[in-house]
Amino acid sequence: MYLLDADILIYAATNRDEGKHKLAAELLKRAYVTGEGMVSQQALRETAACLLKIPGNTSAHARQAVTVFRKLKMCQEPADLVIQAMDIHTQFGLEFYDAMVVASAQAASCTHIYSEKLADGQIYGSVQIRNPFHSKNSRQA
Repeated sequence: MYLLDADILIYAATNRDEGKHKLAAELLKRAYVTGEGMVSQQALRETAACLLKIPGNTSAHARQAVTVFRKLKMCQEPADLVIQAMDIHTQFGLEFYDAMVVASAQAASCTHIYSEKLADGQIYGSVQIRNPFHSKNSRQA
């Protein structure tokens, strides 16, 4: 299993960078077809907030995109997820909301997170980060 971070969802929903849009859309399609891809509530929140801020983007488009992304498997959020994220923040020095994404992936037994903003190849406990836009990873995406 793998988790798609908000930046991947945003690229899939927009055409601001055609190459990244295409790769993100392929990851999203694979997630639907194989059932192996997941999203977290945190990623959906970040995606909605970012899509609503993009100049020229409508709230209807943002709503439609989030509605589509909600159809992916959702990471369940255990009651102690915030505490786990705080521990990850302390241990690895991640920003809190990035630590929430990592904690969600760990709770869902994901082996990796596709993300552009987190350090490619970094391992946080049982989860490794993969940036699908790095040439070495685009073949694995």
